[in-house]
Amino acid sequence: MQLNMCLKIKIVFFISLIFSLNNYAQVSVTGILLEKGTRKPLSEVNIFLLPAKLKATTDSEGKFVFPIVKNDKFQIIVNNTGYFKFQKTFSRTSQPLKLYIEKEYYDVFETVVTGTGIKKDITKKTLSQKDFLKAPGAQEDPVKAVQNLPGVANQSFSSKIVVQGSAPDDTRYTLGGHEIPLVFHLGGLTSVVSPTAIDSVEFLSAGYGPEYGRALGGIINLNTRTPKVDRWHGEAFLDITKTGILAEGPINERSSLLISGRISYFGTILKKIAETKDEFSVTSAPEFKDLYLKYNYKISKSEDFSLDGILSEDTLAFIVKESVDPNFEGNITNNTNFFRIIPSYSKIINDKNNYKLSLGYGDDKIKFNIGDRYFDLDTTTLSQRFLWENKKSKKLTQYYGIDSLYRKYRTQIRLPNVNTQGGIRTAGGEETIADIKGSYWESAIFFRNIYKYSDKWTFSPNARVEYFSSVKTFYLMPRLSVTYSLNNSTDLNFAFGQYYQAPQNGEGTEEFGNPDLLSERSDHYYLSIIKDFRGGASNGAQLDLGVFYKNLDNLIIQTTEKRSDGTPIRNTNNGTGKVLGAQLQTSYKKGAYTFLASYTYLNSTRRDNSSIQYPSQFDQTHNLNLIGVLEKSRWSYSTRLRFVSGAPYTPVIGSIYSSDRDIYLPTRGEFYSKRFENFIQLDFRIDRKFVYRSWLLSVYLDIQNITNNKNGQGISYNFDYSKSEASAGIPIFPTIGLRGEF
Repeated sequence: MQLNMCLKIKIVFFISLIFSLNNYAQVSVTGILLEKGTRKPLSEVNIFLLPAKLKATTDSEGKFVFPIVKNDKFQIIVNNTGYFKFQKTFSRTSQPLKLYIEKEYYDVFETVVTGTGIKKDITKKTLSQKDFLKAPGAQEDPVKAVQNLPGVANQSFSSKIVVQGSAPDDTRYTLGGHEIPLVFHLGGLTSVVSPTAIDSVEFLSAGYGPEYGRALGGIINLNTRTPKVDRWHGEAFLDITKTGILAEGPINERSSLLISGRISYFGTILKKIAETKDEFSVTSAPEFKDLYLKYNYKISKSEDFSLDGILSEDTLAFIVKESVDPNFEGNITNNTNFFRIIPSYSKIINDKNNYKLSLGYGDDKIKFNIGDRYFDLDTTTLSQRFLWENKKSKKLTQYYGIDSLYRKYRTQIRLPNVNTQGGIRTAGGEETIADIKGSYWESAIFFRNIYKYSDKWTFSPNARVEYFSSVKTFYLMPRLSVTYSLNNSTDLNFAFGQYYQAPQNGEGTEEFGNPDLLSERSDHYYLSIIKDFRGGASNGAQLDLGVFYKNLDNLIIQTTEKRSDGTPIRNTNNGTGKVLGAQLQTSYKKGAYTFLASYTYLNSTRRDNSSIQYPSQFDQTHNLNLIGVLEKSRWSYSTRLRFVSGAPYTPVIGSIYSSDRDIYLPTRGEFYSKRFENFIQLDFRIDRKFVYRSWLLSVYLDIQNITNNKNGQGISYNFDYSKSEASAGIPIFPTIGLRGEF
């Protein structure tokens, strides 16, 4: 019995040992699949293990498990669309594996031709971050990339956008729908928010919808993006004009934060050059700083809260070594500072109703100094926006909104008097000294209806009602858009809108303007055809062809007329104008090649008291942009050719000597009777991306005006106006940039 018992124990021990060895030979292999460079977890990706011929699929966090692996060494293969094939041999380990697979293309240049289908605003064109970061000539800037679109005039070294022949102040700039004073830093160096913090930029021109107003020209709106929540990310960049950083990530399970900051040193470089070069008689030295912050808090599945904050500071100094006018000798400085705080709350009530409420608070400061003369403007701004969306039925969706703006200002001035004669501004002998305080508010309610009558027809009858306290008047502004779908790839669009713009920049004040002024008015008409030739494929052509017409009335013009009591009228509403144009935007993509063309024909005219029709200051008859892009995995090559007709100007035909002031005063010719030389500029850009396991490095070379065309948009005269020379625009301007992302 004892012998049998001992034998049974040995057999049990032997069997247990066999099973233990077998379990040791069959272990599980776990790991995570990440995108190389960005470390983004990749879900729903098949992973194969050889030679056992096992397959696992990653979960939502990129994790995978092979339950039983018998081999001491094995090979893992990942062959996912859009990524390079991954194949590597591993030794058996109990530690989780980290697999990094590399994308074929990390940033792909996209075109901006608007696709067919139902849109909320048929005139809106949207540039995504992919569009503007690699746009040639834009230097990774979203608003500079807008200048590649049809209807946008060429403006060198300007902080303003000119839309379809309108004056720069006829275009409004907004951040999340709330007005900001500048969208560009002074000198047009870059937009006021770091490009990688911007999700998209919206451009609205002729016939835009009821959500916006107070602009006869158009709207440029910046939409910022929600901070990433998977982990903390960061980037740093450097080029020859500026440097900056950005960081973003989760604070906890519900909240996240994005913060970015930039500083420029371009002005310092120009100042050093001006100190050593005698030929620099006038040198502009732009510098800026900006800070942007976005906080996002997920209250619940249906509620979100966010907070945007922006701080911008600009200095534009003009170093003047000599001047033909003693009123403008010495150094000139222009300082512009502003900040905005914009809290937003959105809620999804049910599958048919949702709304968003946002507020804006900020302060704008503008200081302009010419020696001991100055212009100081301090403005406090409060704004509010509310939008309710109600899906009445499958055919009808309605939007109701409120858009309000309140401003309180103080203006301090000590400047030479300005006289206007025949549209020419000349300095007088006396000074204007003033300290003015005031406030005004503009408040609107608006309605939008999108009614899909049938598969072919979509109607959007809309309206905006607004009160301008500066002119004490309510305005009803009807707006309408209609879309007719010929087929799945072709849409015909029509838009009409009426727009009012209150007097601005002191035009309606007692001290500097005319308090009896009315608001300026414009009626917009827009007709377009959009055709997608791609047939559902990624390659092929797209076309957007449109014509627009604007009738302008009650335009504010300057006058030398006086009232019966002898006081100057200064401004009247006797100006009228017309804008007629056609615009074309087309793109073609084939494999690695992308081609984009935009063209605008424009005829913009004005009339004043004399009833003589003349071209507007920003009438550029032809504006053509041709863009080509070639993408080769880690390399990207792009070029842009821009041709723009010269803008009109009033020539100087002689001069008169003023013995009292010891200067020569110019004699002007016919108003806007000549044009500057045509603008021709060729830009070229090369991008190279280096992909490392846990970070990315981007290097780019952006060369503007590679042919070094003079492209002057101004005239310089000698002391007695007997000689003149076209001023030079931007010379050949290479920019080398580095960007690191982790």
